Amino acid sequence: SAARDGGTSIVASIHDMEGTPSSEEILAAVEEHSEAGDILKLCYQTRGHGDGLSIFEAAWELRDDEGRSCAIMGMGGGGDWPRIHAPLLTQAMVYTTLDTDFGLGDRGMINFRDLRTAWEMLGYA
Repeated sequence: SAARDGGTSIVASIHDMEGTPSSEEILAAVEEHSEAGDILKLCYQTRGHGDGLSIFEAAWELRDDEGRSCAIMGMGGGGDWPRIHAPLLTQAMVYTTLDTDFGLGDRGMINFRDLRTAWEMLGYA
C-alpha cells in the first residue's frame, strides 16, 4: 500500500519452477492473484513446446482483457514463444537478455536484438 500511495507501479511476480500447469490453471492463477499488483508476472518452468503452448493459450485468452496487465512466460524449452509473440498476446512486458549464447532458447530466453528482429519480421514492430 505504501508503494501505491507513493505512485509506484507494482509488479507482482509468481514463479513456479516445478513445471507448467494447464492453460486453465494458469488462467485461474491470474484470476486469483490479479489484485496483487499493477502487472501480474507469472513465470513457469517449461520442458518443451507443449508447456510453451499452455502459456501461449492462457495469454491468448487474456489478450483482450483490458482490466488486467499480465506478463506470462516460461523458463526452458518452449518458453520463448510467449516472449516472441508478446505484442500479439498484448503482454504488459517482456523479459529479455543481452546474452548472446546459442543456449538461450533452451532456457526460454531470447536476446534483445534477436527479439527486435523477430518483431520486425513478424510485423509487430
